[in-house]
Amino acid sequence: MDNRPPTPTGQSDAVPPPAAMFEFIPYEREPDSVRAQRTRVRSTAMKNTLRWRKEAQRRRSETDAGESSARAAVDLVGQAEAKRKLAYALIKKATTMQLLSDAPAYQDAIAAMWIENFFPPRCEGSRPTTDIIADWRLCTSDASTAACDAIGLLVVAATSSDKAILALARGRLLTGISKFKQMVEQPRRPPLREVLTTAQSLIFCEIYATASSGVSNYSHHLRGVSALCLLHSENNAMPQFAAFLTKTLDAFMVSRSWLYLPHLPLNLIQLSHGLAYRQVNPIASFRQPCRDSGDPIGPDGLLVLGLSIPPLLQQSDTIKQATSGPIDDVSVVVDHIRRHLTKTQQWMTNSTQQGAIHVPEVLDRLPSTPEGSWLTNFGHTSIIQGPVRFISFLESSCHILYHVCVLLLAEVLMDMSALEGTLNHTTASSLASTMDGCADMLCRSVPYVAVNAGAAACQAMACRSPLHYAKRWYSRSGQASKVQWCTQVEDHFRNQAPFLEWELLLPWGLFTVPWLS
Repeated sequence: MDNRPPTPTGQSDAVPPPAAMFEFIPYEREPDSVRAQRTRVRSTAMKNTLRWRKEAQRRRSETDAGESSARAAVDLVGQAEAKRKLAYALIKKATTMQLLSDAPAYQDAIAAMWIENFFPPRCEGSRPTTDIIADWRLCTSDASTAACDAIGLLVVAATSSDKAILALARGRLLTGISKFKQMVEQPRRPPLREVLTTAQSLIFCEIYATASSGVSNYSHHLRGVSALCLLHSENNAMPQFAAFLTKTLDAFMVSRSWLYLPHLPLNLIQLSHGLAYRQVNPIASFRQPCRDSGDPIGPDGLLVLGLSIPPLLQQSDTIKQATSGPIDDVSVVVDHIRRHLTKTQQWMTNSTQQGAIHVPEVLDRLPSTPEGSWLTNFGHTSIIQGPVRFISFLESSCHILYHVCVLLLAEVLMDMSALEGTLNHTTASSLASTMDGCADMLCRSVPYVAVNAGAAACQAMACRSPLHYAKRWYSRSGQASKVQWCTQVEDHFRNQAPFLEWELLLPWGLFTVPWLS
């Protein structure tokens, strides 16, 4: 347990370690004693959560005593408020006593804050939240403990504006980063679970606006996880690695439906980072998974096609920024982009024809649907026509990723063709029409994503990318009314989760929303 005083605001241990620190971490099989400890930890977490629920019910009963007229009006919102107040009180008490994660009350409060802020309501019935929280807190190293402490403290500090807890959260975050560096640099082999869980916790800490002003290592941790995934996958540890991801990372990063592909986690990190920042990850260089010959279809095929886009974006940006360059380079890039755009569009045609991807349903009667009710607040009738509904959240992620890829390819093809001098009116109109269709479909997907994402933080992470890319094209093409619509919807999500750093959510929007499959 780390009892050192919190690091003052403004001091940041932000010096990234060298890339070589990730190169010598072989996989270590988990011993039976650790597995037995996990069972005990999960049992204890379940008992603590049940005790917390009974305590919450008792306190609500005391609060409602003598107010029978108001008791009938207590709904889910009221219960969430009760959870918030109780969790805040428990964490405040644990913080004052300097118990932190060793206190059962603190662990219960952490679970309550996670459930309230990140879990869709129906998750409590489909998968026990105690299992998810226990899985995430199984690691007992100083680094993972500090990082998990920081997550819970940041939730409370962000939602209650408590400066003392915020200072403690930042201190625990800096401690977690420092211990994380020591963990991966030490000669002794650290367990894969400890390393990845700590890195993931640190990434989640840094999407909080309250933390980003004090610490800024988001990109460093993201790349570190990428390198570690690559290292362990190449050391023939994929069976154990995939099992670990299925239990833990799928609850916080990707849906279980995506995990059939062995290289998927590291490829998803590469793809989301590359599309968001238009560059190839400079640390991890990923291999595309082997597959049968022929045109790939479904999510697997889209991932393979998407991984080729960031290098094209980076190369095109480099050419545009150059003061002068050989015209042959532009011609080669234009040819590559045109062929890749055709292959990507053909992927959608083949996938829908073979049933790997389904055409979304267009909603006509808006007031009778949840998506329609959600849209009534944003002037849908005059701006965005025909919102769509998908058969699953995984398919909505595939459609969003597809339209983002086509939009980026068409945009860069227009720029490179203009630079080459081969862009005529017919080609420009065709590309503009393609980009209009992609941007409109991204906006039409937002209602389904927002309704099915659940908690406010999940909604913000899921809707950040489609709104960003659609708004970017609308701004470039001068469609002011649609830009205004996107801005209005963005403000809605930002106001719902003001404790999240909006800019840092961009890569997360290309993942499947957490806890949904």
